[in-house]
Formats: sequence, C-alpha cells, structure tokens
Amino acid sequence: MKNNKKKLSEILQDNPRMMLDWEAAVVIKNITNTPIEIPEEMDVIDVCKAVEDMLKESREEGIEIGEIQMLVKLVKEGDLKIECAAVKAKMTVDQFQKMMENAPA
Repeated sequence: MKNNKKKLSEILQDNPRMMLDWEAAVVIKNITNTPIEIPEEMDVIDVCKAVEDMLKESREEGIEIGEIQMLVKLVKEGDLKIECAAVKAKMTVDQFQKMMENAPA
C-alpha cells in the first residue's frame, strides 16, 4: 500500500497531463460543481495541486470526505434532512443536492 501511494505521488507530481488550460479547468469545475480555486491570472492550472488545496481547506474547516459521505448516506436513507446535512457540510442545500447526485449509490 505504501508503494502504491509513493508511485501515485510520482505519477502526479510534475506530470504535464495534470496541467490544464485555464478554460478547460473552468469548464470541469462548473460541470462537476467542484469548489476549487482557479485564479484568473493563470494560463495553466495544476489540477492535482488544486484538488490538494481543496482537500486541505476542507480539512481545515473540519469537514472530512468520510464525514460528507456519511451525511450523504444518512440523507439517502431518510435518517437526516438534507437541510441539516448541508449545514453540517458547510454547503448550501443546492450544493449538497448536486454532490448527492454525483455520489456513488
């Protein structure tokens, strides 16, 4: 498992395939409703760095990916109202709804 993480890190680091034109990054962000920062002054975006930053920010805000997955599960099972889940995930109801639509069943 440790070798897999190291290998993945090597593949992603400084990989030209992980670099996107600004326009392409904006399209992907909008289609997937991903809350990544895409500075307008940049011509090329490092997708891996953007996702890393997003996950770091999420952790700093106290929301872990596993916690969000649990909230999604509770809403889908009817044990938690979507409004409450959205508040706990620090999202709007619309953002949480879109995330649920894209979440695996």
